[in-house]
Amino acid sequence: MKRAVLFILSAGVLLVFGVVLLTPADDPEDVQRSVPAADADAQIALGKYLALAGNCAGCHTARGGAPY
Repeated sequence: MKRAVLFILSAGVLLVFGVVLLTPADDPEDVQRSVPAADADAQIALGKYLALAGNCAGCHTARGGAPY
């Protein structure tokens, strides 16, 4: 009985290692590239809006200090 359990556990460990080792590595060509911003001014305006809406300055400003 102990031999059967040991055999099954060993086979499971070998199977896991085999799957991990035989899985092909990611192809660098398949990686999704980031898309450049179409309009930097629009992105800056959106960031300003989100920072004001989220009240980011409330946590990221020291009392009496410059914002952010």
